[in-house]
Amino acid sequence: MIPKTAGKFLTEDDLRAYAKCSRYYHLGGEHSEEHLITIIRYVFEALTSHSIRKDIKDTLYTMQKYIYRSMKKLKVKDNLLDSQVQTLHRKATLILSEIFLSFSLDQYLPVYGPFEYNTKVNKTPVTLKVSGLYRSKKNQTLHIVCFTPYQNEHAALNDPVTQLKLQTLKHTVKPHGSGRPQAKLHLFGLNSKSNLFYASQDSRDINKTTLHQVTQLVTQMETGNHFPLVPCPYACKYKQNCYPEKQHE
Repeated sequence: MIPKTAGKFLTEDDLRAYAKCSRYYHLGGEHSEEHLITIIRYVFEALTSHSIRKDIKDTLYTMQKYIYRSMKKLKVKDNLLDSQVQTLHRKATLILSEIFLSFSLDQYLPVYGPFEYNTKVNKTPVTLKVSGLYRSKKNQTLHIVCFTPYQNEHAALNDPVTQLKLQTLKHTVKPHGSGRPQAKLHLFGLNSKSNLFYASQDSRDINKTTLHQVTQLVTQMETGNHFPLVPCPYACKYKQNCYPEKQHE
């Protein structure tokens, strides 16, 4: 039997949308995120790439440059009033400053900028995204930085891709006799009030049961199974026509 995912590379958002509701995914639903987290990810990635090439002498100035650039590239200004753009810019500056206080470039050395890579889950390739790889100045643990579209720590840590990234990237660092983690994943996100939150997991937290559940999720996508949640907790655009498809003889 040919998998329904044949010829396709699943994305992180495909997995998130299907995990949310298989029927929602089948009808074309996508997992989306707010402008603000998109801007913050863009700027963090730009600063990471910049710092690999050369030292950043004025972090705030360089940050402002990339915030403006992100808004232009993402066409944020096309859909917002000037006052809204200014508010978004101010929030992005404050949140990014907060991130770099907790994840200081004085403590972590950037080793690789943003990238995508492919891994295989069951029969299907999945494309994963990373915003930056860092090394601590204290030891050889690999630090993986990602931004989550979810709005709380619980959801971020239960994201289908979280442990998948740890499992696939930990092998770039040899195990240490002291039991020190090979890799640590740092997750930054925004809550419903657009305030920053942080969550983390390391390679010692990898759970075989969770990885098996991700495999089962992809297996369901391969078979094409989809059915509405009952009762449905969401208010999506497919609510009015989310019914089992009629079978015609």
